[in-house]
Amino acid sequence: MNRQSPGAAWLLTLGLVLTGCVQATASPNYTLAPQGAGRTCTTDPSISEELLREGQRLGVQVIAGPPELPGKDASYRAEHGRLGTIRLKQRPMSAEVRCQLISHEFIHVLQHLHGDLKGVPPLGWGPSRDQEAEAYAHQNQAGHVLQLLRTTPNTGRRPGTENPIRTLSGVPY
Repeated sequence: MNRQSPGAAWLLTLGLVLTGCVQATASPNYTLAPQGAGRTCTTDPSISEELLREGQRLGVQVIAGPPELPGKDASYRAEHGRLGTIRLKQRPMSAEVRCQLISHEFIHVLQHLHGDLKGVPPLGWGPSRDQEAEAYAHQNQAGHVLQLLRTTPNTGRRPGTENPIRTLSGVPY
């Protein structure tokens, strides 16, 4: 005979009640390094458009214009307590290079999310403890970056940015 104690029944009932409540969505583990498999900018540069859409969903503003850092083709300005702005320089470049540039900046977005929107620490995806070296080393792994963005709950939306991306398709890069 399989009898449950009254306490076990109460816990089961509590579990069912809690399951019906609003559940907190956990953020992904940003420190899980890419494993090498998956979509890359080299094999599928169109993934950059998906990165931009996910950025829009999360509230990252993407602007076509001069980056804030001199001599760079792109920059990400992290804002304390909220997601920031990616600025992409308009210049001719291949679709693969454009994809890597966008993926690189979204790695900085992941670093910012990993830092609870208070800092931009490295994710620990390799031996380097430098955030920029980490982004350069993994910028081709856009599929991994996209997966982490897709599993990120939408908690960092900027107020008033319902449509924060100025479409970059068709802009000469």
